Amino acid sequence: MERHVINPPVEVVQSVRALAGIVASVMPYIFYFILLVGSGYLLRSVVAEKENRTVEVLLLSLHPRQLMVGKILGFSVVTLVQLGVWLGGGMLILNRGAALLDVSGFTFPPGFIVWVILFLVLGFLLFASVMAAAGAIAPTAHEGGQVTWLLVIPLMPTLMFSDLFVEKPNHPLTLVLSLFPFSAPSAMLTRLALGEVPLWQVIVSLTGLALTTCLMVVLAGRFFRAGNLLSAAPFNWRRLATGWRE
Repeated sequence: MERHVINPPVEVVQSVRALAGIVASVMPYIFYFILLVGSGYLLRSVVAEKENRTVEVLLLSLHPRQLMVGKILGFSVVTLVQLGVWLGGGMLILNRGAALLDVSGFTFPPGFIVWVILFLVLGFLLFASVMAAAGAIAPTAHEGGQVTWLLVIPLMPTLMFSDLFVEKPNHPLTLVLSLFPFSAPSAMLTRLALGEVPLWQVIVSLTGLALTTCLMVVLAGRFFRAGNLLSAAPFNWRRLATGWRE
């Protein structure tokens, strides 16, 4: 015979909420580092090959877009490995925290891992394509790194309003953040980790992220031309905004 506690003690409820608060605070940081650090490595790789003239050798046997696709796919594999390490370590920490708080372990909703893989792979491709475009037109990693702020800004609200994700996961602000492509990998996955999210919202978010990612990969391919990769012209925002039309 199984026992079900209809009204759990206040201490248990508070402990469970404490675990939820940990999830809401930690997960955005995990996604922040995976998306930004991983794509930042790609930018530095492209710029380093320009600085040491390796790109001149590579362009003798590869089309510039083949070079871009190869780099993005290679760093995607590294990102997936990082994702496995971070999530595995995070789940161990949560289970340890549950033991210390004397409550049942924190469990993610069914299918959560599948959503994590889909959102983070597409999110990384989106961020990586922007970084690749910046690396193609920047002569140094320092100049290209200015683009990082464009990607940091959409991720910041998920970090700043972690309490809101716990208290009101369906608040209009959390909904907007989870549907906007550049913040969706962090915001939507945080909402999914904390409870049920209407399926239509997940599908709309994932579809918007996929379409935006495809668009940005195509635009990044236009920056990956021999003229840009071999140029030492300084980075500027106008080139980043209009270079895809040239």
